[in-house]
Amino acid sequence: MASRRAVYKESISNLDDNGFKLCMIWTARILLHSTFYRRSIQKIQHLNEDILEVFGLDEYHHSKRIAEVRKQIKEKLYALEDKRPKQSGVVYRNVSLLKKTFGLSDAERDILHFISASNVYPAMRSVVEPLNESPPDQILQVIAAATNYSLITVKKALSSDSPLGCSGLVQLVNPNPHYNDHPFKLIDPLIFTIQNSHDDSESLLAKCFRKSKSTALSLGDFSYLGKRLEILKRYLEKRIQSPKPGVNVLLYGAPGVGKTELARVMGKTLKASLYEVLVEDDEGAARTQQERLNSFRICQNLLKQKEKSLVLFDEVEDIFPVEPQSFFGPPRPSRGGNKGYMVNLLENNPVPTIWIANQIGQIDDAYLRRFDLLFDIKVPPRKIREKLLADKFSSLDVRPEWIDRISKADKITPSDVDRAAKILEAIGVDDAEVNEQLTEEVLKSNLGARRLSISSPQTGCHESTYDLSYLNTTENIARIAAGLAKKLKGNALLYGAPGTGKTAFAHHIGELANKPILIRRASDLLSMWVGGTEANIAKMFREAEAEQSILLLDEADSFFRDRRMAHNNWEVTQVNELLVQMESFSGLFVCSTNLMDDLDQAVFRRFALKIRFDYPTSEQCWRLFLAHAEELELMKQQEDMKQYRRLVERLTHLAPGDFAAVRRKHELLGNLTTVNDLINALADECRVKPDVRDEKMIGFQP
Repeated sequence: MASRRAVYKESISNLDDNGFKLCMIWTARILLHSTFYRRSIQKIQHLNEDILEVFGLDEYHHSKRIAEVRKQIKEKLYALEDKRPKQSGVVYRNVSLLKKTFGLSDAERDILHFISASNVYPAMRSVVEPLNESPPDQILQVIAAATNYSLITVKKALSSDSPLGCSGLVQLVNPNPHYNDHPFKLIDPLIFTIQNSHDDSESLLAKCFRKSKSTALSLGDFSYLGKRLEILKRYLEKRIQSPKPGVNVLLYGAPGVGKTELARVMGKTLKASLYEVLVEDDEGAARTQQERLNSFRICQNLLKQKEKSLVLFDEVEDIFPVEPQSFFGPPRPSRGGNKGYMVNLLENNPVPTIWIANQIGQIDDAYLRRFDLLFDIKVPPRKIREKLLADKFSSLDVRPEWIDRISKADKITPSDVDRAAKILEAIGVDDAEVNEQLTEEVLKSNLGARRLSISSPQTGCHESTYDLSYLNTTENIARIAAGLAKKLKGNALLYGAPGTGKTAFAHHIGELANKPILIRRASDLLSMWVGGTEANIAKMFREAEAEQSILLLDEADSFFRDRRMAHNNWEVTQVNELLVQMESFSGLFVCSTNLMDDLDQAVFRRFALKIRFDYPTSEQCWRLFLAHAEELELMKQQEDMKQYRRLVERLTHLAPGDFAAVRRKHELLGNLTTVNDLINALADECRVKPDVRDEKMIGFQP
């Protein structure tokens, strides 16, 4: 039967005899000098049996005094120290690699070796783990005693500004003993890799970060970002060539819009080595905030010696936690934690870093103002979405008109397109219509999980028959549309009954100018929190400015009500905020409303253009009717056109939006097969309008 000493030596494998003796020396010093063990023989007697035998304590008697036990351990320690064992073994060789990489002193190397051994070897870990709840000073004293360095030297070696302390390799004196099991913890990835032989530090630290994946995209795929893209490229290019500490860029926006791919494109374009801080461990479990920050620091320290390097720190929401939501307001940036630690990290990182987040509302302003550039990455505009769809589905059987239609869905991200194309590539068939239905179902499911819709914004008019000549307005609408599309600045108030073409007109301007439309409604802006609506209003204008979009505020009457009728202070501040933002907005701001009587007069005066949209004239209604009937192929034989016209003219308050509603219903049910069906469907739409609900409506009766 193997001796206890042989078993203990096996439990610290990868050690030669010198390494084994050194571990026993460390163990003896802890038992002799730790307050935890010094006065309690019971605590020593409950140690691992292998350790007890190594020190000749396996056959103790309960009457044995603590002084006798300490004497026995001391004699063993003196005998081991006389042999002057050298530091050796796989762990020590790896620690020596880290010493060279991070510029550690000899004392820091020895302390790191001890900490590594106490984390890696089970027998040593069983000695130090009971010390976890000891006060910080006592833990530092244990390290000093074990390594035979002065307490001052140990404190200096583990201080936050020392090479070892700022390396991220160890978690310094345990801040929360109830949730950890070791008083001086080696970071988790290193616990496993440090036990195996490595040729260099990059291999040793591979579980902390990795070389970023390659990307097939190019800078041109992000051209819609405009000047911001050029600023980002030139700034990172300069700082890679002439490094300075504290270079940080924050890219934020909804999931899937391409933030990570943009970072990879930057690395590719600048011919820089891009490294990513890992989000998960080998088993797929999420890493904690502290683990990821330690990995970031390790990555920074390693790469600062390499030329042309970049760091990508993705999913940083957990790095900047929020306080729990209170009854009186939304989540707030966390005031706890070590703010100085994070500020120091942002101001002194030697390698330029691209940070990525889905949202930044929880990040404290003290951190935000330390980022050099903060760019909000939005869903690409329609032209880019159309190109992306065409590229991804180029080898798949879908029709160009389908790509054109799907590209109008303004919530679809590049990530959605990529995943849908992969799925269709795997399960697609030789039938364009079937493939399109499958892809739409995938897109609907993906967007639905995020509470979004694949539908493009409703304009109130059917696109195929949209024509300015069908609009009945107080101004020369064609001239106004051309002027606004050319200038792309100023403001316009569109008012009138529902369905008369106000929203569609704003989209028409966007088409003429080839500019995206940023649409906001009351549901997008109103907040349950005090000040939340005003913040959303300001954000709306910022987004439109950044994207160089035409800003359309639909249902504007929700915000422009006369302040003299306000019952609450926030009703006044909302109007005030809109007025302030309108004054400073440099783009084109269009508002549409069905209600004019309650509008604040100060707001009304600030609109340069005030255009009333009335119901179409009877002549316009008839021409619109003919256009839809012809497109639906309802007039297949000689018809009594005079009778149809008379019936159409009797439809009270008929609007372009009624035709659009009837067409959408037909696309679902296929219910329009004759001219009579179209007239009766329009009559049904008119009948439910409040202004004519009590009037006797007429339809065609064969």
